[in-house]
Amino acid sequence: MRFSEREVRRVKDKLGVYRNRLVCLARDQSVAMNPLDREEILKYLEQGLAPKRPTGIPLLMKTFLRSAYTYSPLRKHCEKALGEIPTPPQMGKLLSRVFSEEAFKRDQTWKPASLNATATDVQKRLRLDLDSREFHPRMLRVMLDGSAEMEKQLARGLDSFYATVDEAVAKGPEAMWAFIWEFQKHIKLVGHSLTCDFLKECGFLRFVKVDHHFSKQFPALLYSRDCSCRSPKASFLLSQELAGAIGEEPYYLDRILYEWGRNKKFWKTRCSRVTVQAT
Repeated sequence: MRFSEREVRRVKDKLGVYRNRLVCLARDQSVAMNPLDREEILKYLEQGLAPKRPTGIPLLMKTFLRSAYTYSPLRKHCEKALGEIPTPPQMGKLLSRVFSEEAFKRDQTWKPASLNATATDVQKRLRLDLDSREFHPRMLRVMLDGSAEMEKQLARGLDSFYATVDEAVAKGPEAMWAFIWEFQKHIKLVGHSLTCDFLKECGFLRFVKVDHHFSKQFPALLYSRDCSCRSPKASFLLSQELAGAIGEEPYYLDRILYEWGRNKKFWKTRCSRVTVQAT
């Protein structure tokens, strides 16, 4: 799909409006925005920073589980259990509370084989139905499947894993999607969307999380383009092409659409309040 100069200009302008409004909201302490949203808008959209690659396997594993648990109802459950939205460094604390297991607080637990063994011990104690989609069985099943897959991915070390992802990125969007598909196919309840979230939060800025926030904002961004019924793969490939056309890393396209989807309600409220005050 080719984008005309007019379309490119309109998309750039609209993204610029979204970015500026989000930064304005994040700066306004009277806006009841989620603290993590505020922090990440200012960090990534105002300052232009990007996530860094985890420097060790334990932090990589925590980043993986944090992304794997961002399915919206589960994320809210985890937020309630922890008292705030979990970030990777807090995953040990979260899981120790959820499963009453102190081992999750120890860094040495967060190697794939050790994490799998700890999750296996928890399952022996709790005897959960791992085919259930309830929160705790879901979390444990993802931990078991995910740690097994990550043990394979990390068999030659962290740098080798990163090099494999870099190689897929260098080959282009089709190879990236193929990597996503292969990675997630043995991890029950972790699909392409959560896998993309994991990779982009590891600093691979070419990946986007094609979830409901993204898909709901994408049609409005492209005006007349028919993209509302596209498959996840087609939306992913389109995001790569669009980001290239506008000269933006896909990560920032994703971040703007995600944050705008979550926080645009505050802009409407803020504008209404300003209008009333002016009147």
